[in-house]
Amino acid sequence: MAGHDIYPISEFTIPAHGQVLVETGIAIELPKGTYPRSAPQSGLASKKGVAITRGVIDVDYPGEMRVIMINQGKAYGRIQEGDRITQLIIEKINTPDIMEVDKLELTDRANSGIGSTDMSTKRTISVTYAQPMVCFLQAQSSNNEYFNIEDIGNHPRLRQEYVLMSSAIISQAEMKAFEVDFIATVVAASERDQEWTASKRELEKLENKGQELQKNRTSKGGLLYYKNRLYIPNNEG
Repeated sequence: MAGHDIYPISEFTIPAHGQVLVETGIAIELPKGTYPRSAPQSGLASKKGVAITRGVIDVDYPGEMRVIMINQGKAYGRIQEGDRITQLIIEKINTPDIMEVDKLELTDRANSGIGSTDMSTKRTISVTYAQPMVCFLQAQSSNNEYFNIEDIGNHPRLRQEYVLMSSAIISQAEMKAFEVDFIATVVAASERDQEWTASKRELEKLENKGQELQKNRTSKGGLLYYKNRLYIPNNEG
C-alpha cells in the first residue's frame, strides 16, 4: 500500500457518466515540507467503473477532505461505507529556484511533440545467412555425404541425381534397411499371389499406354506399393 486508504462517511450512488463530490469526514495537518495528494484505487475502477479526479491538496487547507468521483459506466454506481474510494499519499515538497533562460539544451527528441517517444532510434538486428548444404542420407548416419553450395554444378554425384536442398541442419536421420533375402522372399511370394499379379499387369499396361495409374498404387523395381507402402502378400512365408 503506497498511501492511506480513505472511506466515505455514508453510502451513495453515482449516475451513469455522472460525478459526485464525496465527503470523507476528515481534515488533516501535515509536517512542514510535505503536501497530500489524492490517488485512485485500481480495484474501484476495475470492479465498478468508478474513478476519481486526481488532485493536490493545498498544504494550508484546514477543511474537510472531499473527493470528486466519476462514474465511467453505463449504469448507476453504488458506493458503500466500507469501500475505499481513494488513497492519501504524502509527498515531499521540492521547489528549487527557477531561472529564466534564452535557450534550452538539445535532446534527442528536440521539438518533436506528442507521440514522438516511439520514434527514437531502434536497435537493429544483424542477420547472418548460412550457406545451404546438400546431404545424401544413408542408412547409417555416419555414412551421410555432405556437400556445400559451391559443389553444385561441378561435382559428379550432384550432376547425376536429383537432390533435396534445405537450409535446415539435419542432426540425425534414421532409416530402415531391408535384408536382400526379405525382398527376394516378397517378390517370390508376390508372383504366386493372384491379386498381386493382376494389379502388376494392370499397372504395366497403364504405364505402357501412358495412362494414369490406379489411385495410390505404384510399381517400382518389381515390387508393388500402396500409398507408398510396400505391398506384402498374405502367403509371403
